[in-house]
Amino acid sequence: MTENSVTIKGRIINKHDIEANWNQAVNFYPRLGEIIIYDPDNVYPYPRYKVGIWNGEESSKTLDKLVKNLPFTAGETIDVIKYNAATPAYTASYDSANECLTLTALESVKCVSTLSTIN
Repeated sequence: MTENSVTIKGRIINKHDIEANWNQAVNFYPRLGEIIIYDPDNVYPYPRYKVGIWNGEESSKTLDKLVKNLPFTAGETIDVIKYNAATPAYTASYDSANECLTLTALESVKCVSTLSTIN
């Protein structure tokens, strides 16, 4: 540690809630790079993510920067269950071309509408 540095031990928790509650945030502009997490609910059994694009200037508050109008991130792979830190049991990712959740396990791929165990 250098003389001018400070170490802070802590935990960062991102904003997260189910979609029904995010839909009530009609005037929320996530800041540039702010991660917004949509928790699993009855419609989507997996988490979804949005990233804020508002730069903080009042003059740049436009409808496309509201949380409800931001696009969801796509194509990221999420380790769902792990045997250990190095070996995932299976991974889940959203297949935007086929509009489904894709589970990959033991070198096989299955397109599903809800999360389930692959045997």
